[in-house]
Formats: sequence, C-alpha cells, structure tokens
Amino acid sequence: MAAAFPGMGKAYEDLIPGMRGFVVNDYLVFYVAVGGRIQVLRVINGYRDLRSVFEVDE
Repeated sequence: MAAAFPGMGKAYEDLIPGMRGFVVNDYLVFYVAVGGRIQVLRVINGYRDLRSVFEVDE
C-alpha cells in the first residue's frame, strides 16, 4: 500500500528528512520514497523511544 501512496502515513522529518511511517499492529514501519518506490528503513516496536532508536539529540 505504501508503494502506491508514498505520501501516506505520518511524517517523521524531525528524525530523518523525508522519512514517513505507519502503524501495523504494535509496530511502526518507517520508509522513504525513492524514485517512485519506497525503501523501508526500519520496523520497530511502537513502544520504543524513537529518538534513541534514530540517535537524535534534543
């Protein structure tokens, strides 16, 4: 579904430019759109601290 609608999901620009994500059960699927396709970056448990996973300084 994300490949057909790469703009769907929530934007996570504050973590990685161009990254979007959507929920599947208790998991978050993070991806970027690349040349008409999507590239899945990570699938992580939705209860994790996203800033620590993506190593973002506050």
